[in-house]
Amino acid sequence: MTELAAALVERGEPERARTLQETSLALQRRLHGPEHPLVLDLQSGLAATCFASGDLESARELQADVVETRTRLLGDDAAETLVAKSGLARVLATTGDLDVARDLYREVVQRRRESLGDDDPATLAAMTGLATTLHLRGERAEAQALYEQVLDRRRVLLGRDHPKTLAAQRNLERATRTKGGADAGLDDERPRRT
Repeated sequence: MTELAAALVERGEPERARTLQETSLALQRRLHGPEHPLVLDLQSGLAATCFASGDLESARELQADVVETRTRLLGDDAAETLVAKSGLARVLATTGDLDVARDLYREVVQRRRESLGDDDPATLAAMTGLATTLHLRGERAEAQALYEQVLDRRRVLLGRDHPKTLAAQRNLERATRTKGGADAGLDDERPRRT
């Protein structure tokens, strides 16, 4: 279901994707209850579709609910909770709530480093999200330092020509050329979530 919705969004049909996801989510909630992992995954996918289609308020509400439920059921350190928090931080950064987004990303980066280490793709993606948020806040020095760390790790782990390495390099180059703000235009390195 999530793959079909993602394909519809890619084809420029986010409303069809959203309708499909809302129907599926309602059915799964009736079958399994609102706290079932499948239901939470579907809700997070719907939040991503809302985000992609520009309905940021719905995306924020849906993702905030997923964060609250996953935190309560699984705890702050669970991988699923951290994925949900990263998704919420991205929405918050996009809507301009940069202080809360920064704090969420800092928490995710810290917990990812503790549980997975500095070289894990999820840690590097969270570092990129934090760097982007810092850049948008105008905190260029810290943002650039994080972008440099991500680029260095990507070069070592993936090589110079890997698409994620090249995205990290573009992020650093843009960060050093721009003053921050919404015009930063940074590449998205987030892992894709279903």
